[in-house]
Amino acid sequence: MRGREGGRMVHKAGEAAGPGGKQSLDLQRKPGVPAALTPHLGPVWRQCGLGPLRDLVLPQIRRATAPRWEEGAPDPHLQPGGQGELLTGLLSSWVLWLQANLKKFMDYVQTLNVEKVSRLLEKGLDPNFHDPDTGECPLTMSAQLEFCAEMIKALKNGGAHLDFRTREGMTALHKAVRCRNHTALRTLLDLGASTDYKDSRGLTPLYHSVMVGGDPYCCELLLHDYAKVGCFDENGWQEIHQACRYGHVQHLEHLLFYGADMKAQNASGNTALHVCALYNQESCARVLLFRGASKEIRNYNSQTAFQVAIIAGNFELAEIIKTHKESDVVQAQGLGFCQSVGWLALVFFLPLAGAHARRAGWEETRRLHLEGTPVVSA
Repeated sequence: MRGREGGRMVHKAGEAAGPGGKQSLDLQRKPGVPAALTPHLGPVWRQCGLGPLRDLVLPQIRRATAPRWEEGAPDPHLQPGGQGELLTGLLSSWVLWLQANLKKFMDYVQTLNVEKVSRLLEKGLDPNFHDPDTGECPLTMSAQLEFCAEMIKALKNGGAHLDFRTREGMTALHKAVRCRNHTALRTLLDLGASTDYKDSRGLTPLYHSVMVGGDPYCCELLLHDYAKVGCFDENGWQEIHQACRYGHVQHLEHLLFYGADMKAQNASGNTALHVCALYNQESCARVLLFRGASKEIRNYNSQTAFQVAIIAGNFELAEIIKTHKESDVVQAQGLGFCQSVGWLALVFFLPLAGAHARRAGWEETRRLHLEGTPVVSA
């Protein structure tokens, strides 16, 4: 209801005036509108390009929200069978229709039905949404399936964002790594996904790859695609700590090859060698010692890796750490070493090569001059 005040219309509480002087329908305050309907209206409006139902609903909304009654007349929205009820029914049916289509779309993705997925995408369906049951989005679901390369490409061509996250905050790259899905990982990287996407905890796909272990091919793919090493969680644990915690020796060797810091300390001051000593990971400890890890670094309790092994009761590992000699160290000549050598060659040897070429040119010119042969400059 409205009243007049000073020659103008006044809206009472709960009735907002929309643009152009029209009254907008407050669905939260209208009787007969289910409360569960309103949280779904955001996704509904984002999906309004799905089909011809948009052309049916929007005119009804405009007609239902336009003020068509005189002062003192009952609000038609509140009357049984009024346009408010019609609008509520339209929106309810639209939500149900949309949810059915999205569920069907997720079923097509799960069964790798590329043809039907492409058909819905061509009609305008936005693939960036969350499944209400699982919290997954189409791209993250497809990244966990075998033989999913064509499905991932179809979703990407249909507008799927490569960094779109699930409700738990993981991207498709995280999901592919956790499932050890080489095909999905390679496809996503080829399509331009960044290896440094972070989840809700700030962890990269490389970090998850080291934690889940298994075949190290995913870890190698990420590192080969320039994934940054040195991501840490809320406790200061880096990838190298996790590899030693779970005994993933091959992952550890890949990390060392690509320049992981063996001196990195977590929130307790423990290095990777301390973690090996605590969890009795002998193979990882041997790799670290062989590659030159310092056994003299102390954690924040002033304990060396040897002392941690003794306290944890891992006496055989403590003996290995104690008897290790510096002469047994072989430095890993990995990516960092190659880059260093490359820069040294560029800085020192290239000028020498240029000087040598100039000297050879001068000597050749002098020889030709002495022989009486004319010298032509280019």
